[in-house]
Amino acid sequence: MKTLKMDTLLMLVAAILLLAVNWLAFHDYLEPHTVRDWLLLSASVLVWVQVGRMLWQRLSSTRSAAARRA
Repeated sequence: MKTLKMDTLLMLVAAILLLAVNWLAFHDYLEPHTVRDWLLLSASVLVWVQVGRMLWQRLSSTRSAAARRA
């Protein structure tokens, strides 16, 4: 269980760092962006999707466990 919490913490820290880097890359919307900027943005979206999936699975497993107890 502790490993699951550490994995979640590491993924959230990585997602926040990617958000900060994306803000630095895209804060000037008039500036032309490089392929590297767009690749970083797409990688960040994938990380956020995975974080959302993990949280959704955890929420649904918590709900199903509560329903079984009731």
